[in-house]
Amino acid sequence: MQIITDKDVQAVTESFNAVIKELNRVNDDIKQVIADLAMEGKLDKVTESTASATVLTNFTQEVANLSTRWKNGVSSTTPNVSTQQRQLAENVTRGSKRTRLRVTFIQDNKIVNTRSAIDTFVDTLILFKLDEVSKLRMKTINSKPLVSKLESDKHYSLCRASGDWYINYPNTTKGKRSCLLSIGKKLGIAIKVDII
Repeated sequence: MQIITDKDVQAVTESFNAVIKELNRVNDDIKQVIADLAMEGKLDKVTESTASATVLTNFTQEVANLSTRWKNGVSSTTPNVSTQQRQLAENVTRGSKRTRLRVTFIQDNKIVNTRSAIDTFVDTLILFKLDEVSKLRMKTINSKPLVSKLESDKHYSLCRASGDWYINYPNTTKGKRSCLLSIGKKLGIAIKVDII
């Protein structure tokens, strides 16, 4: 079994700090929006935004708690794992290779290639224009609409919010690729989608 080194602890601690910093930045942005909405007298929107800020604050605290647990030595609070569970986890890790997408818009040679397949998928849909994609009435896993403004969809595990829109994405990289190619064809936008 590999031992966690001081370098590993430092790298993960820095990652936690970066995540917490970004969450605080997003929360500060929401608070600014709340202040602006209050000044404009849009109290119903203030309530919605306040709920978002509360959820984000709670989540940030959970991440901070995990960060503290990590700094204090995660191994001291990790339960014993059976040999069978450990082997299963190692097999899953060994067999899974993380893949990304690279989308090339043929007409202007614009390339979307982010750090994850999900981010590339979402960014590509945004370039397609979400209102146009919603008109296609495409469905994803569990018959969820691919693009929707229904607030309940944000609680679905394979969902990403973008402005007023909720994007329910396929759970595999191949599924995301196939979905993008289908949308591009239906919208008359020529794209090339590579799994990398």
